[in-house]
Amino acid sequence: MTKTMNKQLGSKKAIVLYLISALFYFYEFLLQVSPGIMVPDIMHTFSVSAKQVGYLATWYFAAYALMQLPAGALFDRFGARILLTVAALMCSIGTFMFACTHSFAILELSRFVTGIGSAFALLGTLVIAATWFPPHRFALLSGILVTIGMLGAIFGEKPLALMLLEFGWHETLLILAFIGLGLSVVLFVVIRDKTAAIKGQHQPLVGVGYILKDKQSWYTAIYGALIYAATASLGALWGVSFLRVTYGFSNPQAAGFISMIFVGWALGSPLFGFISDLIRKRKPSLYFSAAISTVLISIIIYWPHLHYFVLASLFVAFGIASSAFLPSFSIIRELHPAKYSGTALGMMNMLNNLGGASIPPIIGYLLEMHDKNVVQVLDYTPHDFRVSLIILPIGLFAALLLVPFIRETNCKVRIEK
Repeated sequence: MTKTMNKQLGSKKAIVLYLISALFYFYEFLLQVSPGIMVPDIMHTFSVSAKQVGYLATWYFAAYALMQLPAGALFDRFGARILLTVAALMCSIGTFMFACTHSFAILELSRFVTGIGSAFALLGTLVIAATWFPPHRFALLSGILVTIGMLGAIFGEKPLALMLLEFGWHETLLILAFIGLGLSVVLFVVIRDKTAAIKGQHQPLVGVGYILKDKQSWYTAIYGALIYAATASLGALWGVSFLRVTYGFSNPQAAGFISMIFVGWALGSPLFGFISDLIRKRKPSLYFSAAISTVLISIIIYWPHLHYFVLASLFVAFGIASSAFLPSFSIIRELHPAKYSGTALGMMNMLNNLGGASIPPIIGYLLEMHDKNVVQVLDYTPHDFRVSLIILPIGLFAALLLVPFIRETNCKVRIEK
C-alpha cells in the first residue's frame, strides 16, 4: 500500500481495527434477526401469542435504542477497546440466557441484555472510522460497515434456519453464544484507542445536551427511524411468517427470501455511500430511499401471488432502496463539531432502533385484532398480514415528507467556533 493510498484510505492498522470491530457488527446483526426464524418454535414452546412474540423485538430494540446516547457519549470520552469488549461479552451472556431459559420473562430479559451489548457494535466501528480515517471517507466506510452487517443478517436467515433443522434452536443459540465469547477476547486483544482523539474530551452529558437541543438532529434521526423500521419489522420478526402464510413456504425457504433484503442492503450501502461522497451531496439519496422503498414494499405486501423470481428481485430492490438512507448518518455527524461525533451518531442510531422497537408489536397487535383465538402464527390468513403490515408503507411515506426539512451538509463537518 503506497503512502498516497494510506493517506486516502487510512493506515493498515486503521483498516485492521475497522475490520475487527466490523466483525462484531456482523455478529450483532446475526443475533438481531435470529428470532424471526424461531417464531413458531417460540410460540409453541412458551405458549405465547403473536403480540407477546412481538415484544421480543421490542425488548431488543428498546435496549439498543436507550443505550445509544450513553454509548455515544462513552465512546467520545473513553474510546472503543474496553467498551466493545464488554459489549460483545454481554451479547454472549444474553444469548446463553435465551438458549437455556424455560421462562418467557427470562427470554424477554435475554433480548434486553443482548440489545444493550449490541448497542455498541455499530457505534464503536463508526467511531473508529471517524477517528482513524479521513473525514471524506466516512460515508463509504459507513456503507461498507452496513454491508458487513447485512452479511450477518443474511447468515441469520436461511443458513441459521438450516442450522435449526440440524441442531435445534437451543443448541444453535449455544453455538452463537460461544462465538460471542471468543469475539470478546479478540476485541480486547486487537482493538486500540487513538489516545489523542479521546484525551481531554468533554463531559458526556454536555455532548448529550448539545445534540438533543438541535432540531436538525431530530429531523434526521426521525427520518432514519421511519426508514429502518420497515427492514427491522420484516427482517427481524414478521417477514418469514408473512411469507410462510402467504406463499406456503417452508421456514428455510421463507428465510431465504427475507435474506434478499439484506443482500440488497449489502449491495446498496457502499454504493450510495460512495455516490454521496463523490457528488458531495447527502439529500438526493434520502429522497430516493423513502420514495422507492414505499413503492416496493407496497408491491411486496399487496400484489398477490408474485412469481418467485419477481418476489426475490423485489426484496433485493427494497434492500437497495432502503440502504440509500445511510448518508443520513453522515448528515448528523456533519451537523456538529467532531468532538460530538459519537454522541450525534448515538442519537441517530437510538431513533433508528426505537423505530425497530415500536413497529413489530403494533403489527402483532393488529394481527390479534383480526382473530384473538389464534394460537400459532401460521394460523393467521394472508389478509390478516396484509392489513396488519400497512403500517410499513405509511411510515416510509412519512419519511419522504420529512426530507425537505433536513439540511444539506455538502459533506462538510461543522467547525466549532
